[in-house]
Amino acid sequence: MIKASEIVSKTYGPFGKKVVINKGYIDITCDGYTVINSIYLEDGLESIGLELLKNASRQSKDAIGDGTTSTIILGTELCKNIIDCDLENHLYLLDIIEKIEIYILDKLNEY
Repeated sequence: MIKASEIVSKTYGPFGKKVVINKGYIDITCDGYTVINSIYLEDGLESIGLELLKNASRQSKDAIGDGTTSTIILGTELCKNIIDCDLENHLYLLDIIEKIEIYILDKLNEY
């Protein structure tokens, strides 16, 4: 998830870099939403985090039409902090991720 976010964050803002995606053909884009949806991870826990980011990004795109890269960057930082908290307090990570997703979706639905 963190690696995926680092790739997507390169596309942030008006001076964001372009990313090359191999989909069987070469796609060059600076759209964070396209980039995040082209990434797949084999690690189970990382994949869950990536799906969380994809869902939050999709909600941002549907509700606002923009801000998907910002959503991914902020979501990743939030998850990093939660993981640190989880390690200190022995909380169940999947429960925390579910609560974060509900919180983010509720905030997006307010708009």
